[in-house]
Amino acid sequence: METLDAIMLADDSTTSRMMLKRLLGQRFQDLEVMEASSGDEALVMARQRLPDIALLDFNMPGLDGFETALELRKLNPSIKIVLVTADKQSATRERAETENINYIAKPITDTDRNTFCDRLFALLDGGTTG
Repeated sequence: METLDAIMLADDSTTSRMMLKRLLGQRFQDLEVMEASSGDEALVMARQRLPDIALLDFNMPGLDGFETALELRKLNPSIKIVLVTADKQSATRERAETENINYIAKPITDTDRNTFCDRLFALLDGGTTG
C-alpha cells in the first residue's frame, strides 16, 4: 500500500465527517485528515495542501461531489477520489464510473466499517472499490 500523508473529507454532514475521521484514524494513525463542509471549502483547503485521496459526498451545498472531484483533479491529476454518498441512484453510480470516481454507499454503519476500510485499502493498492 502506498504511503498517505493527507486525506480530504468533504461532506456537509458533521456526523458523517466525524464517523469517517474516526474510522480512518483507527487504521491510519499518522494520517492528516482535512475536513471540509462543502466542495468550495475543500478546494480552498486543497490549494493550500494537496490531499492524496478525497472522500466526497455527492449532495453538498455549492459544488457537488462530481464538480469538486473535477476541480481537485485540475489541482492534482493523480488524486484518488471516492464518492461516499447516500445517493444510490444508478445514474450517480454510472456517472462515477464514467468520471473514474470510485463509489461507496452510505450509511457506513459499525457493522460494515471494516468492509469500508477494506474497500478503501483496495483502492489505495491500485484496485477499485467495486
